[in-house]
Order: sequence, then C-alpha cells, then structure tokens
Amino acid sequence: MRSAAAAPADPEPAPAFTTIPNPAASGPRRARFPQDVPQITRLIDLGFGQVLDYSSRRMLRDVSAVAERGELVWNLSHRFGILQPEEWAFASVWDDAGRITGNVTITRRIPERAAWLISNVAVHPEFRRRGIAREMVRHALGSIRQEGGRNVYLQVDAVNESALRMYREIGFAELGGRTSWLRPREERRITQSEAAAGSTLTFAPRKTAEWAEEFGLWRVVSPHGTAWNTPLTEQALRPSLRKNLEGLLSGETEKHFLARCEGRVDASLSAYSRQSGWEGVLIQREGTRGKVEAGLLDAAWKFFPPAQSLLLEATAEASPETLVQLGFQKRRTFIWMRYTFNGGAL
Repeated sequence: MRSAAAAPADPEPAPAFTTIPNPAASGPRRARFPQDVPQITRLIDLGFGQVLDYSSRRMLRDVSAVAERGELVWNLSHRFGILQPEEWAFASVWDDAGRITGNVTITRRIPERAAWLISNVAVHPEFRRRGIAREMVRHALGSIRQEGGRNVYLQVDAVNESALRMYREIGFAELGGRTSWLRPREERRITQSEAAAGSTLTFAPRKTAEWAEEFGLWRVVSPHGTAWNTPLTEQALRPSLRKNLEGLLSGETEKHFLARCEGRVDASLSAYSRQSGWEGVLIQREGTRGKVEAGLLDAAWKFFPPAQSLLLEATAEASPETLVQLGFQKRRTFIWMRYTFNGGAL
C-alpha cells in the first residue's frame, strides 16, 4: 500500500447547484432524478458497454425503463425496494445545452461514516479530451463536501494511464487494488509448486471459530476493504444465522479456506457459488507468492465443481505464473484510490 506524506489539497470550489439548467449553458451540474436517468444510462452503456456483465446491462435497462415512466413510478420503485435509492440519488453531469455528455455517479460507502464512492466516470466520445471528466470529478467532490463527506473512494483500470494521472493530480492517493482472473469451464489442473511441497503449509476449510484469524489476516493485507466499495468489517467474515438463511433461500454457498504455516494464517480464499459458476477472493501475506495459490484452490475444488468457471480476484502478491498454470486467464487490474478532505491523514 502506498501512503502520502501529506493530505491532498481540497478541490476547487464547486459551481452552485441548480435545479433548472440554463439551456444555453455548457458545464457541470447536479443530476436531476429521474429526468436525467435515460440519458445517464445510455452514456454509461456507451462508455462501459464492452466490459459490463449481463446483470449490469440489465440493471441499466430496468432503471431507465422505470425513469421513463415518470416521477411517481420512480418514487414508488424506491419505496418498495425495486430500485435502491442510495444508488440513484446523486450524480454530477455535464450538460451541453440540454444534452448530457458526461456523468459521475456518487454513492455512499456504507457502513463507513462520511465516506462516498465515485463511479461511472463517462464522457461521450465526441466530447473527450476537453477536460470535462476532470471538471465533473471536481464538481462531484464539491457535492460530496457539501454532504459532509470526508473520504472518497474510486477504482480505475490500471491501463487507463490518463485517468490515473488525472486522479493523482486532483489529489487521490493509491490504496492498492485487485487483479481479476477467469478460469473457463474445463477439467481442473493442479500443479503443486516445489516451494509449497517442501514447506510446513497446510490447507483446509475454515472452521467456524477461526473467522477471527481470517479477519486478522484481512486487517494486515487489505485493511482498506473487502472490495473497493466495501469497507472491512467483522460482519463480512463472521458466520451468522442470517448468512446461513440467506444462502439457503438463494441457493448460494459461501466457504472460506485457510493456508497456515506453523499455525499462523498466511492466506485465505473466500469462495461464493453463483448460477454461472463460482467466484473467489484470494488474499495472502508478503512472501507467500507461488506457495499458497494451488493448495487453496485445490482445497476449494473439493467443495465446488471443478468443471465450473471460476472468476478470481487476487491481491498483488498472487503469482501470475502459478495461476496461468492452473488454467486462469488474466482479465483486468484495478487500482483503488482515496481522496480525503480537510487535511485528514491518508
């Protein structure tokens, strides 16, 4: 994890919010819901359509359809839980004479206090390279500041160097990140590494009473969160009756596997069954590269169908060579970043 020696400067003062846009103006403003939703969803689909999964594309279509039916239907959909209001409550958009050509979605990072998320930073291709994204992010930060926000999080594709440079210049600092790997449906291939074979490492499913040890590992390896948009909490790892009931009703399975060296938990694999296959999150201490990946996955394949596809998120310590030997294909690396207001330490 990289930390900054000093907190970044606060953003430039945000333009005043307006509920009635000037049709002759071109610039950032706060989004109006549900009026702006159809244009926003089309813009997000245009900017990220190639990487959105099926559920995300379907969500955009459903939200747009609800918005087009008017404010009454929109409000009722929020009230009855059809739409999640915290996901469609704030946004900064770039209004070009009534046409939305840029968007920054703003949501709360629950349950962290005074924490917010920035996502879906999209600019229409015809309007790129004009500084619109930078101004919209600054406008979004101004909105978050007015709401009492202190920390703002986002994630950015590691190959998007221009976006990385922009966020750094604005004042975001890197927290770490994850690389996603995909293993298509095929027969499993396990290659035990020489380092693991000659060590005292053991691999086994986590026992109920061992959740606190796994939580301790997370605090060392990924204290900033279980995902870019989810802070680290005990509830995420602690077994509970509610989790068991939710799994029973949904038909999904959650299991955790631990790698130990002389009693200490050095790595963990959190695995979740899905209809299309299963997903996993692999975290490991420094110095374990190439030693734990195969053993943990082998332990998991005893419970999850080895012929199903597997989408794996891994920290930087994971060995790319080992994962490739196990049949994985690298997809994308995301960098997590954070902005802190009011001179707070990063």
